Amino acid sequence: MSFFTTKKASKDSFDMKYDMDTKKDFLGEGQYATVYKAYQKETGKEVAVKVINKKKLSPSDKKALELEIQVLEDIDHPHIVKLIESFDQKKELLLVLELVKGGELFDRIVARSSYSERDAATAISVICRALKYLHSKKIVHRDLKPENLLLVNETDDTNIKIADFGFAAYTEKELDDGCGTLVYVAPEVLRGHGYKTQPDMWSLGIISYILLCGYPPFFDNEQDKLARKIVKGKYKFRHEDWDGISDEAKSFVRGLIKRDPDQRMTADDALEHPWIKNLAAVPDTNLDTTQKAMREFVAKEKMRKALGAVKAINIFKGLDFGEIPDGDELED
Repeated sequence: MSFFTTKKASKDSFDMKYDMDTKKDFLGEGQYATVYKAYQKETGKEVAVKVINKKKLSPSDKKALELEIQVLEDIDHPHIVKLIESFDQKKELLLVLELVKGGELFDRIVARSSYSERDAATAISVICRALKYLHSKKIVHRDLKPENLLLVNETDDTNIKIADFGFAAYTEKELDDGCGTLVYVAPEVLRGHGYKTQPDMWSLGIISYILLCGYPPFFDNEQDKLARKIVKGKYKFRHEDWDGISDEAKSFVRGLIKRDPDQRMTADDALEHPWIKNLAAVPDTNLDTTQKAMREFVAKEKMRKALGAVKAINIFKGLDFGEIPDGDELED
């Protein structure tokens, strides 16, 4: 009997179709899965293979994985990492995925010799198009963050793909569970309020803010304090870092970082915003200060992640935020 029901399950054996050397082609590992590079025998094409140890899966892990696979099977977009096929074996489930080799978006930006506001707008426009597609399919990603924005190769800075659909969900009904990576999580998710696709747009706002100044609008080393800052929603455009950024870019960020999800821009709205719609008019001046700040932010986040302080988690329920005052999110 099959462990998982998947549309893209292959009736052939994995070894008939792919070559994979687990000693040489290791790419990474997680709680219950290891990822390797493999090669299609027929074409020689490189792919990524996620090898999932069934014995390590709890009932809740299995349920979450089934949903992730269902979502991946339902989507096909040039800026989303593609599930090619799957193999349900006796001890393991193998997911064959598109291999992206260009690394994380933020790592690419900090390594560049130059970086401009137009580069930021171009990257955001690509992500917006992928989100528009996802949301049209009534799917919310729920863990949109820099680590999940990957580049296809080492030469094209604009060919970005959204990865990691471990927290993705369908939104036919409102969701209320709290999950994600805290810096990028929307207030309504933290408060356990019903939501659909709007949290992805908040996350896009946080990413946009970082792309423009190099650091997030909300930060604290203590998670409960950070959560309260996010729910309060007060942030600033600090003059020393934002004076060189266009009014259109600030308007775009303001349209996304809104406590009220009903007032937040949708993906369609974002694509129609002048900052995104008129890319040729966006300033192309080098943002040296932003790049420097982003290098520091990326380095700190990698250190925090190595120490276990940055995780995609599901622990937000039960926090008491009290009454949140009305008023504009943007502080003087």
